[in-house]
Amino acid sequence: MWGRELNRCLIRTKSAEETRKLGKEIGKLLPPKTVIILSGELGCGKTELTRGIAEAFGIPAHEVSSPSFNIV
Repeated sequence: MWGRELNRCLIRTKSAEETRKLGKEIGKLLPPKTVIILSGELGCGKTELTRGIAEAFGIPAHEVSSPSFNIV
């Protein structure tokens, strides 16, 4: 196993802003060199969550783009 699996939980957000805030809180808890894999349908909030995590590291949200649209 390459890492450890954390306990799973379900968190639902009601807006892009709320999802980004959740990402920012997650980002504050991440130790260095952590790898996160996000999986989900198009439009489910992966990019907004990533933008929030990036903000926690001082990266402006507008610098994070959706990789899905780059592939298309």
